[in-house]
Amino acid sequence: MTLPTDPVAAAELAPSLLGPTLRVIGALALLAAGAWILLGRLNRGRRGRGDLCVIDRAFLARGAGVALVRVEGRRLLLGVSNDGVRLLSDLERPRVTGERGSFDAFLLDAETDEEAAS
Repeated sequence: MTLPTDPVAAAELAPSLLGPTLRVIGALALLAAGAWILLGRLNRGRRGRGDLCVIDRAFLARGAGVALVRVEGRRLLLGVSNDGVRLLSDLERPRVTGERGSFDAFLLDAETDEEAAS
């Protein structure tokens, strides 16, 4: 097979790169979309799942920080360092129930404790 010397005829014989280029761009777009979806799900799973939710984090120094987490309705302030995780404070606030008489029961218990102490 001899190659033509005419540039137009040579261009007609050369394979087109448009199709493979479009396929590569499409494959890269699919990979990027898949990575974006996967990272979104990983971050969402890490931030809050079920009874455990990281509300906020702050880094204080290299390898040390604090994290505010919610566990089963309780808010906890945790110290995080290279040595481990420690409970700094339980920020659980007493909940006021809407039941009539719960405060009365509390006062009755307080009076009973006061009488027992005297």
